[in-house]
Amino acid sequence: MQYQLLADAVLLVHFGVVVFVIGGLVVVVAGNARGWCWVNGWLFRLAHLAAIGIVVVQSWLGRFCPLTTLESWLRVQAGSPSYATSFVQHWVQRIIFYEAPNWVFTVAYTAFGFLVLVAWWRFPPRRSKRSNEGGAAHQLPDHRQQCRGGPGAREGLKQPRQSGSAEEKGMAKGECNCGAVQFDIDADLSGVFVCHCSICRRSTGSNGIAVVVVPKERFRWVQGEECIATWKKPNTDWQTWFCSICGSPVPGENDPTRMFVPAGSITHGGDALRVIHHIWVGSKAVWDEIGDAGKQHTEEFRG
Repeated sequence: MQYQLLADAVLLVHFGVVVFVIGGLVVVVAGNARGWCWVNGWLFRLAHLAAIGIVVVQSWLGRFCPLTTLESWLRVQAGSPSYATSFVQHWVQRIIFYEAPNWVFTVAYTAFGFLVLVAWWRFPPRRSKRSNEGGAAHQLPDHRQQCRGGPGAREGLKQPRQSGSAEEKGMAKGECNCGAVQFDIDADLSGVFVCHCSICRRSTGSNGIAVVVVPKERFRWVQGEECIATWKKPNTDWQTWFCSICGSPVPGENDPTRMFVPAGSITHGGDALRVIHHIWVGSKAVWDEIGDAGKQHTEEFRG
């Protein structure tokens, strides 16, 4: 009886692997169509690719799956090599195995493996970004400040108050256009830096980019870290972060201790925001007329 139960358990595991391999591809395609970021998780996609890869290699080598071999051995030890006595083995066996020449399975496995590779190319996996702060926040690749020295001052950032509601404490909130990426900032925000360089103009399709700079310890990702994609302009130190679903600019690392937050992504807690510095004004578009009281800097600002 013990061997019989173990054989049934192996068969169920085998069935689970089949469901994972077939269902995984369906989930990847459907999930990307519906904007489910988790389906592109690195570990999930790597495990799925490895599973079908092992199946394809085994079929071309003409070898049985180790689970099949183990199950057969257990059934022999149980003294019941047939599948007539167990409800589980009878029905699950019928779902997994069909009688056909070996080459049919080899072709089918290979074709399915090709589809998985196509999905890997069409919907590439993304590594999850984690922080050293308890694994809950966000850590991005090291790089120098955006636009070489970009918004650099802590100016405009106030310490949160210790009492009252979340709004009174200076809790700001923000999200991307589709809402997949969301974040909190535990601070009062007031100072906005606007970069007018040509790279930022091309990135946003406007006169530049407006950002708020906050300490990393005041910043927290709420959801959607796995949806964040990055792009670094070749041969420069300029890098951008954006939602892989809707393309909206999202917060990124300004320097090792601070994050820059696109001002337009702040949905709550930004009532006091005012432009305090314009940088790379010497590179601004000819049609860009600055009309606020923010200080203007021909190039970068190192305050």
